[in-house]
Amino acid sequence: MIEYLDFGSNYMTGTLPRSLEDLNYLSMLYLDHNQFRGTIPPTYGDLGGNKLQEFWVNHNNLVGYVPTSFSEIWALTIKTQGNNLTIMHDICWKGVMPGRGNLLELGADCGRCSCDVLCDANHCY
Repeated sequence: MIEYLDFGSNYMTGTLPRSLEDLNYLSMLYLDHNQFRGTIPPTYGDLGGNKLQEFWVNHNNLVGYVPTSFSEIWALTIKTQGNNLTIMHDICWKGVMPGRGNLLELGADCGRCSCDVLCDANHCY
């Protein structure tokens, strides 16, 4: 049973592996500082049976949107900066709406985040 997986800074390339979807107990996934490209599969928000607590894909070559299925996770740290990813309101509002769970930490590039309540002119928090 794998709960923690850290492939950060390993010079990995290609698209994000679909095989991770089979890890039913995964709570922490670090794929940061690699050369992954493409989009984040929509099913990644269901990793670990919605038990995922940390998801780091920062500093890759990913594009598109962070799947809104991440908004179903109760407590989440997500880091996406250093890509060309957009974060939509469904994920952002977890941190400010009662009963939606907790967005513990969001790392996003300014201008790529639809979280008006979490961003000012220069920073996303």
